[in-house]
Amino acid sequence: MKASYSVSGTYKNYYWNPPSPYIDFSSATKFMVDIYPLTQTPSQYNEPIMLKLSDQAGGAIYEVPVRNLNAGLWNTVTVDLTGIPAANRMEIKQINLYLWTGFSNEINGRTAVEYYFDHIRLGGSKINGFEKLSQWSGEAVRAANTSIKTEGAQSCLTTYTISGTWVNHYWNTGNTQKIDLSEASRIKFDIRPTSQTPAGNNEPLVFKVADDTGVIYEQQITRLTANQWTTVTIDISGIAKANRKSVKQFNFYVYTAFTSAINGRTSIQYYMDNLCAN
Repeated sequence: MKASYSVSGTYKNYYWNPPSPYIDFSSATKFMVDIYPLTQTPSQYNEPIMLKLSDQAGGAIYEVPVRNLNAGLWNTVTVDLTGIPAANRMEIKQINLYLWTGFSNEINGRTAVEYYFDHIRLGGSKINGFEKLSQWSGEAVRAANTSIKTEGAQSCLTTYTISGTWVNHYWNTGNTQKIDLSEASRIKFDIRPTSQTPAGNNEPLVFKVADDTGVIYEQQITRLTANQWTTVTIDISGIAKANRKSVKQFNFYVYTAFTSAINGRTSIQYYMDNLCAN
């Protein structure tokens, strides 16, 4: 998207207000945006635009000038979110890239400043800590548990009633919050079943990851030990980087045709926590 800022008045805003329930940055460690300036700002100065992030609860949680960029090239601007309390970035309600005309040295006589913007995304090791269960959807029933967990304030106790064909428990990140896994080699998550799957079977639970290109990973989870936390590690290094730059869904689903693994159970429960990548 091309944005043209006329140098007049005081502020020239270019913002996006995501609709409620807004965007959850609490599990991310980095915010990234790609910027392509059409003209060069003098090298000793930052750009004349500010990046501002505002949260529903905390107001402006980040407001800093964009560093000096190379004109005629794409530059990735990365914001470290770890110093901002997670509670203050759970409901991001505005992302604003605005020009302040008081930056006269940075503007350097230009009457207009133009940029292309692309690929806003979140990054970092943690993908989703199951701290906000309203993000998750599907036929499974979800309940927060604050005592049985591996990190953060809670885990998610997910109950799958064995009926129909598939029982889903998924998070659709949305077009504005897709997860870039192109630099990661592994996905990990912590999981704890409340009942035992028989020996010789995988779990009746499938982990599925979908990118803009389609399903990039879909496999049963290996047999787990009941009432014990296990960290499941998935190697994604064999998936082309281009096919994991914009992950838009993570799904933990039970396939009811896995009758041997289900072994007569009418419902199956798992605690889930700490979905991350590295």
